[in-house]
Amino acid sequence: MYQILTTYSGVPHCSGKRCIWSFMHEDETRLCPFPERRDFALELSTLCQVRIEPVETIYTLAQSLVQQGKFSAKDILHVACAINAKANFFLTCDDALMRQARKLTLEFEVMNPVDYIQQQRR
Repeated sequence: MYQILTTYSGVPHCSGKRCIWSFMHEDETRLCPFPERRDFALELSTLCQVRIEPVETIYTLAQSLVQQGKFSAKDILHVACAINAKANFFLTCDDALMRQARKLTLEFEVMNPVDYIQQQRR
């Protein structure tokens, strides 16, 4: 599962960090075969302030990006959702996805959630 974070530093009423939940998170979570994990992830999703719905621009973007690396269809859709949401951070525990995404020219930082937390504590 991927967490996409964005910072709304330029908007006074939205200052701080917000978690984004996309249709891809929803689909993957609903397919989870472990009821406790699935239910916990769905409960955590209620903390996400931004929801990304499937729109044609995301699919078009994903199609153009997939040619630039070795991405699965699901992984590149996650990246396209982050771009569409204008995220500042893309967090994943998937090392292969992290390596591939870092090869792209992106407007956000791709990192492991643990590294993100350590960076934010500094």
